[in-house]
Amino acid sequence: MNPTISKVPTTQQTCGGAVQGDTLVVNDYGGTFDWSTKTQDWIFTATFWGSLFSTLPGGYLLHIISPKSLLGLCTLLIIICTAIFPFLALYTSLFLVFVSRFVLGAGIGPLTPAIDSLIVRWIPEKERGLAVTIYTTGVQVAGFVGIPFTAAVCASAFKWPAVYYITASAAFVMLAVYFLTTTNSPSDVKWMLEEEKEYLQQALGESSPKERPKNIPWFSLLTCVPIMACYTCYFAYGMGQTMLQFYIPIIFKEILFLPIQQNGLYCAVVNIVAIAFKIVWSILMHKLNQKYFSTTTTCIISQIFSLVLSVVCCVLAGHLSNCQQPWISLLLFCGIAMGNGAAMNGFYVSMVSLAPRYTFIISSGGRMCAMLSQLLTPIIVSMFRAEGSLEEWRNIFYVMAAISLFSSIFYVVIGKYDVQEWALAENPQNKIQPKISIVMTEEDLNKKSSEEKSQRLEGA
Repeated sequence: MNPTISKVPTTQQTCGGAVQGDTLVVNDYGGTFDWSTKTQDWIFTATFWGSLFSTLPGGYLLHIISPKSLLGLCTLLIIICTAIFPFLALYTSLFLVFVSRFVLGAGIGPLTPAIDSLIVRWIPEKERGLAVTIYTTGVQVAGFVGIPFTAAVCASAFKWPAVYYITASAAFVMLAVYFLTTTNSPSDVKWMLEEEKEYLQQALGESSPKERPKNIPWFSLLTCVPIMACYTCYFAYGMGQTMLQFYIPIIFKEILFLPIQQNGLYCAVVNIVAIAFKIVWSILMHKLNQKYFSTTTTCIISQIFSLVLSVVCCVLAGHLSNCQQPWISLLLFCGIAMGNGAAMNGFYVSMVSLAPRYTFIISSGGRMCAMLSQLLTPIIVSMFRAEGSLEEWRNIFYVMAAISLFSSIFYVVIGKYDVQEWALAENPQNKIQPKISIVMTEEDLNKKSSEEKSQRLEGA
């Protein structure tokens, strides 16, 4: 593929590209396919369309089958679509390429509801923020490992198809380990000590569903204002993640004019910072939740921090990014990633805690909102971006900042994220006493175990 020439603003002509008159050679990485921007967007959004159509039905399937089974089947579908993609792209039509990405997206859609269902079955309420942080860091791990890995493989003799084959093979091994080690609830584990099972069952209390609900309160779910507030934040989060995972390499290419290897390194740094910050922030919120604040308070603190950091860094990125000082852009995008990470201890923890019995439905609705934002992001980008100038990207950053500002303010104003009354167990006795009356701590369990041993020795 030959480098293309396009008109660019004068401010971008000092970025180190090859200049021919008043034009600048586009920073072209080359490639196998001469696909137009429209075709690329069409294929790119196919995954989101597939996820959009499968998320809610996939969440409802959790009312019928176990989260472990659904998660495994969806992962297998993703592996198959990943493995056959190079063949379809090289030897078939664009239509089949689109179909394969759509089917892959259909496999991705139910993943989040299934994982969230496992979390509410396994993790006590005060520890869910840390659990959500740990499992969502997979996105950043894929970024800091996957992007440099992809860049290296594409530059090697194996070329881009090897990326798909290696990824599919690794995912298949992980799927096998998953089926061998994962259970739907602590009571199903054979290798766990009885004391550990008892501790989890006591700690989970009413915050974990004991059985599938017979009836789903659709009206309450659809009219719950706190859920709607979480959904607006999920929409903004989905747009931020799309920018961080899919468009940052393009921004670094078009604005900073980075070569492919350095581009991969910069993307890796953003993801590494995001992982480290998410974990540290989650541990901090967990400690505050245990000693000083309620879950609602720590969620609001996290969301406010996410709002301020994300909005400020978005606005500054639209003005300060330049190829002479690429480290400024790197710091600002690290800030955006940190803000998105803090939001996991904000709206997301609220979302999985509002109605644990119906998490599979609530999580599916939230995921649909994220999918809508991920579908709209390429449309918004294409509305402003024609030649990839900083002035064009600045408007995109403004839109992101405005959406983040609105969603977080809505969330903070609502400000109540306790378990909803209509979401309590169907047993009338549970409605009278919705809170956990006794939670055995690890110290209590150790004391109880010691007493039982002493009694056995005395009896002997």
